[in-house]
Amino acid sequence: MTTPRRLPIAFACCGLLALSSSAAADVLVNAIEPSTVACGRSVELGVWYQSFSGGPRWARIYVKNSRGVMVWHKNVTATTTWRYWHYRGKCGARYTAVYKTPSRTARFPFRVRR
Repeated sequence: MTTPRRLPIAFACCGLLALSSSAAADVLVNAIEPSTVACGRSVELGVWYQSFSGGPRWARIYVKNSRGVMVWHKNVTATTTWRYWHYRGKCGARYTAVYKTPSRTARFPFRVRR
């Protein structure tokens, strides 16, 4: 039986196991932070290849508008140094940046302030 004192340790171990499986990604992506961009500014989209993990290097980067229509895309090969691209959206619009890599698909919603 697990005592209340050991319960947080058990949860921490489970969290580390889950984290270690997701840390084996071959291509890492640049999250959009913060999720609000000033009007006239661009979002920075980027990828990096984790060479020690091996595996494919490709990535597809999309920007979709609030209706789900693709307004920008790039097919890239990740390298062992970060590579960045920029997208400047219309003021007041909402978008979602989508990264498709061999191991997963990541989505980052953002908006451009008026």
